[in-house]
Amino acid sequence: MIEDVRGIVKISAEKIFMYTIKAITDALIEQIRKAKLYTSTNKENIRWVITVPAIWDDRSKLFMRQCAILAGLQPLQIFIALEPEAASIFCNNLATERPENIADGFIKPTEGTKYMVVDIGGGTTDITVHEKLENGMLKELTKSSGKGIGGTTVDKAFLEMIQDKLTEPVFNSLKKENPVVFLDLRKDLEEAKKSVTEEDSDILDIPMNYSAINSISKRQYNTSISKQITDIIIDENLQVDNETIKDLFKSTTDGVLTTIENALQFDEANEVSMILLVGGFSNCEIIEHAIRNRFENKRIIVPVDAGTAVMQGAVMYGHKPEVIYNRITKYTYGIGAQIPFDNKKHDPSRKFVQGKNVLCGKVFDIIVSRDHNIPRYSNLSRNYCIIPKGNKHQSCIYISDKSCPKYIDEANCRKIGTLEITLPNTKDRKRSIEVHYFFGDTSLKIRAYDPESRQEFESTVVID
Repeated sequence: MIEDVRGIVKISAEKIFMYTIKAITDALIEQIRKAKLYTSTNKENIRWVITVPAIWDDRSKLFMRQCAILAGLQPLQIFIALEPEAASIFCNNLATERPENIADGFIKPTEGTKYMVVDIGGGTTDITVHEKLENGMLKELTKSSGKGIGGTTVDKAFLEMIQDKLTEPVFNSLKKENPVVFLDLRKDLEEAKKSVTEEDSDILDIPMNYSAINSISKRQYNTSISKQITDIIIDENLQVDNETIKDLFKSTTDGVLTTIENALQFDEANEVSMILLVGGFSNCEIIEHAIRNRFENKRIIVPVDAGTAVMQGAVMYGHKPEVIYNRITKYTYGIGAQIPFDNKKHDPSRKFVQGKNVLCGKVFDIIVSRDHNIPRYSNLSRNYCIIPKGNKHQSCIYISDKSCPKYIDEANCRKIGTLEITLPNTKDRKRSIEVHYFFGDTSLKIRAYDPESRQEFESTVVID
């Protein structure tokens, strides 16, 4: 559930994402129709690419896909693209003969080049490390990584500063009584943040709706807001010295630097020669300056179109998804299972009897371990002997941060969804199924078959 700015109304995240996707896709179709570009264009014959942070797990990606389907998009027409991957594709397709694309000495990666893409966006900083292959494809060298920091964490620090200056009662009253003014303040902070530079002499002007804030202050404290705060207010702009402002960036800047350093710790990243900065917050002078200072032995490149690199790369990915040669699994994947109890392997507290069988419950039956290199179109198959209930068989799918988890209720294990397979004419009898797991794409895909007839069963992963 997501609260509105006042903390009064709560709406499910699913509805917000669904209506947002519907509004965007409806607007595009309307623009196409008005421009009379294609007479028969509708949502069904467009491939829709939705970009997501690299740090999202499969449950989050499944959630986004589910929202897109609820918004009226066809399941087979929905592609999920990882944001740093999309940016990498974009950078590999820049026309270097255009002078505006070769700022900072940018040269399009050539065969054998190993480079890192750091996507610094609003809520996340995502990293992918690629090697360009001779056929133009991109090989992932380490699993994608990142952290929940970016422009919005700086926004949060700005808001906390404003709250301290206005006092908490005035700040909270502004949110509840005049949310439009509060949202305008947030937008103004967003713009002010972009103008911050390394120059020590600068004073930052933050626009404020003085009359609205002042009326709340008079009611709360019986005095004007100018007497409540020590900063200078000129023409309804709050003036804050640059040193105070730069301190607001420190936590986010340090987090970005640590995230990059951690990604470079892997052996496969040792030969990275170039770091590409993309995303809406990559043009922040303070962040860029800190990265250049910390990684002086790397070429730091900020493409001219850094802010739209993900969007443009996503379009390219939609036309040619096979450009990504492989992916490294971020987690260990498995299903919850009951298997014959082994005194040497299993915890005695998990032993139970079912009929004539002595079993161990809640076992993490591993399909693939983390840090596994999987080519894009490859899959791993498993055969299961099952007794379905009705015409349905269900298995719970789990992920773990550990390489070899034993049980599904261990720390760092979490459920991502339930695999549902529809089996016609089962009559609750025992039967075999063959399940293929595809891990080489941006999100987990599953197909199920009858091992003898090769008939494919309808299968889907449902978020519980």
